[in-house]
Amino acid sequence: MQHEIEGVSGKVDTPKKDAEQSIDNVAKAVGNSHDEVSDRVNAQTVQVSKELDRQGQKIIASSKVALTNIREHQTENDSTVAKLRQEIH
Repeated sequence: MQHEIEGVSGKVDTPKKDAEQSIDNVAKAVGNSHDEVSDRVNAQTVQVSKELDRQGQKIIASSKVALTNIREHQTENDSTVAKLRQEIH
């Protein structure tokens, strides 16, 4: 009887160990996938951040040029209006 119990226990332990090994393998695969995805997301975040910074700098530079042009145009308009007022008076 003891021998039969040991035989059955051995038969139960083998699938149990196989199942535990399979679970460990799946857990490792999920962990590795998580790490890979995390690395990719971080790399993508860095790229997007750099691109946003680059575009922001271009927008700031363009805005400065546009503002300078507007001020120059305003100065020219003020000068023209002043000359016209002198001619009228």
